[in-house]
Amino acid sequence: MNSDPPRSEGPRREEVPARDAPPRVGATWLVAHDFTAAADAAMMIAASDASRLGVRLVLFHAYRLPPVAGGLEALANARGLASWNRISEKVAARASEEIGAVAERLARRLPELDVTTRVAEGNPVSAVLAAAEDEVASRIVVGYSPTAGLRRRIKGSVSEQIVKQAPIPVLLVKS
Repeated sequence: MNSDPPRSEGPRREEVPARDAPPRVGATWLVAHDFTAAADAAMMIAASDASRLGVRLVLFHAYRLPPVAGGLEALANARGLASWNRISEKVAARASEEIGAVAERLARRLPELDVTTRVAEGNPVSAVLAAAEDEVASRIVVGYSPTAGLRRRIKGSVSEQIVKQAPIPVLLVKS
């Protein structure tokens, strides 16, 4: 009979489920930001984690263009189209300025954080999902405010739709 203690087979390796696995080096998280307190809360939680884990953040804002007065007929002539193009450019520039200001504020608090900004025109849900795909994001972060109006209760919030449609994990931060 052998009295030697059983031999160890080396260090134990534990498998980490994918949802609990740490982000890979060079990972990117997309933070959807609509300039609300809920979006700021989500951004700060994501930024704190991203800074600690070495994850790159993309602050993203989707904007909508105002409806065209006079419908498509107003765009039929060159002057109408030129006017619409100027409006479109101004809205895009304003969105870029605002998300840039948010990023600057964040950079002052967490200077080591790798943060970039991005804006796009369109439906917020579709735009967030497209931006996450373009950025090869491994996570989407969105803020959520439980005080929803009747329209949001019927249709569903943007954050709820993102959670349902996203092919990657979504961190939903309740404010």
